[in-house]
Amino acid sequence: MIKPYLKVETLAQLGVVFILFALGVELSISKLRRVQGVALLGGIIEIFLMMLICGVFSDFTGAPSTEGIFVGAFISMSSTAVVIKCLVDRCALQSLDSQIVVGTLILQDCTVGFLFALLPVLSGSRGSGEAVMSFVRVIAMMFLFFIMAVAIRPLVAQILNNVYAYNENLYKMVVIAFCLCVSWTSDHLGLSIELGAFFAGVMVSTTPVAEETQNHINPVRNIFGALFLSSIGMIINPFFLWVHFDVLICTLMIIILFKCSVIALVVRAFGFSTRISFTVGISMAQIGEFSFVLLSRASNLGLVKHKFYLLLLGITAISLFTSPIILRYSPYLMSRLPRP
Repeated sequence: MIKPYLKVETLAQLGVVFILFALGVELSISKLRRVQGVALLGGIIEIFLMMLICGVFSDFTGAPSTEGIFVGAFISMSSTAVVIKCLVDRCALQSLDSQIVVGTLILQDCTVGFLFALLPVLSGSRGSGEAVMSFVRVIAMMFLFFIMAVAIRPLVAQILNNVYAYNENLYKMVVIAFCLCVSWTSDHLGLSIELGAFFAGVMVSTTPVAEETQNHINPVRNIFGALFLSSIGMIINPFFLWVHFDVLICTLMIIILFKCSVIALVVRAFGFSTRISFTVGISMAQIGEFSFVLLSRASNLGLVKHKFYLLLLGITAISLFTSPIILRYSPYLMSRLPRP
């Protein structure tokens, strides 16, 4: 069941890449500064809380605690692509709760490299010394990538301005090529390709042609975003879903309630209202597309068994399909809660 995912992985990655690039172009850094505390520190607390709770619960039920820690890391990832697409469609990207969601999603994208370094440790295929070196390497590569992005930003602005003034059609191709080059560099450094796409968009957002770039990239984003959602259905075993549908739905409901509660409690602890806290929790209650890659890697390392792999795969797919429906009706549910 791993090979079918690999065959459609390019479609999924291109969809996520262009969605995150467009997000980076649209991003307002000044507004994100208002929620940097809850997005950065709160996001880290959420991930570790879920890993801790799942690890303790797994150990309590007699299952390997390492498997529980992986499940906690697995479900802690939310879908940046799906959530951002829904927020954009609702024109709600500038609200306070949406800014918290976006900031936390970005933090989660940045932690993917750390989670990948953690998997061999959980599977027992890597010693503690090698594990420490892996974490240090991820931190060093992320710092190097950030320095490179800051250093080339003035050059990028000058080149894009000149190309746009010369020919708009050429500008479209140059922008797409720039997005893919930065994404490839990020992936080559051992970071996620999606993180590179987001940083490419942020670099473009600081140029005078940011608005024009957004207009040019939106049609490309919509096309590949649709391909991303279509690719999810291509990796699912319909027979397995049918036979275990009741188990999948019950497990998914438990995960949504658990994840929404943890996220809402963390956001509430930072002083935000109950309404905003639960809005953020519901918005991020799904399991993200990065979990597909984490799950495939964990299966290759023998961290999860084949049936458990299929179960998590089905839950993730159903979660991504139902998430737009939940996000669409969440404002109605939140309107029932008292305003601050």
